[in-house]
Amino acid sequence: MARPKTTTDEHGQIRDRRGEWRSGRPVFLEPLLDFPTNPKRIFKWLFGIPGFLFPWFSIFMVIITISYLFFTPELSRMQNFEIGWMAEIALRNLVLLTLCTGGLHLWLCRWKKQGRIKKYNGNWMAKNSPTFLFNDQVKDNVFLSIVSGATIWSLYECVLWWGYANELMPFSGIVNNPIWFALGMFLVPIWRNFHFYWIHRLLHWKPLYDRVHFIHHKNVNVGPWSGMAMHPVEHLFYFSCMLIHVIVPSHPLHMLFNGIQTGIGPGLSHSGFDEIMLGDEKALKNDRYMHYLHHRYHNVNFGESNVPLDKWFGSLHDGTPEADEHFRRVHTAKVQAQQAKSESS
Repeated sequence: MARPKTTTDEHGQIRDRRGEWRSGRPVFLEPLLDFPTNPKRIFKWLFGIPGFLFPWFSIFMVIITISYLFFTPELSRMQNFEIGWMAEIALRNLVLLTLCTGGLHLWLCRWKKQGRIKKYNGNWMAKNSPTFLFNDQVKDNVFLSIVSGATIWSLYECVLWWGYANELMPFSGIVNNPIWFALGMFLVPIWRNFHFYWIHRLLHWKPLYDRVHFIHHKNVNVGPWSGMAMHPVEHLFYFSCMLIHVIVPSHPLHMLFNGIQTGIGPGLSHSGFDEIMLGDEKALKNDRYMHYLHHRYHNVNFGESNVPLDKWFGSLHDGTPEADEHFRRVHTAKVQAQQAKSESS
């Protein structure tokens, strides 16, 4: 008897035979860099809910403001590399990572507050699996995120703070240049995603993938802690987006935003859920389906949705059946070409 192609889960959601749920809509690409330009769509994206400013950008603004005012050492202390202030930076980042990513994990995966509602993959995190350190996916992910990820993030930040303290960094103040300050905040996530696309493509170069990036891709079924579960070399590449501040005049708040979003943002993009339910009728739109498809298929969606490089370079899988068929044909043609080459050699 043939297996059914779809099933209905306990929440009434349609899942395929792999247990995967799809939203039924194509991957959303932000309209800022879409052509022809549509001012109405851009305005709605900027100020709508959900949109660019609300809720996630605003949440990050609150986090970096509190971090800067209350949990960052005075600049005068950072003129020399000393354990005291550097440990404060590292502790702050560790706490942020634990509260944000760990809290998301507890809500979605440990306490399962919304069950499998809007969960892309119907399975939970792997246990008793030799694929992962400690035979446990969550323990593996937490270990790599904290021991390697938070450490390298903090080292980058400490070096840049030292540069600001010693007036070695190109600086742009709030009072002297308020327009650039505001525009810089807007550009940080766009720069970060531009950088991520190219670094990510580099990490899929076979020598780097086989030795480094495969660690991250062990997480086919992703959870919040999967986002920062990387090889240390990958963390060095990943957080190198912060080096833009060595070249471009910026305020330390720009650098702080860049680092914090790079450090805790992956928890959201790897949550595995399309929405984060806050009650029976309230939810925070997450919409990270684009990156989930990257973990599902590996060779698509190398970037994020606000810089459409995947669309421009032909690697966009928009989640539709047509995209499934297109990339299936691409994969088949690639395999056949490799076989032909092997037979002829």
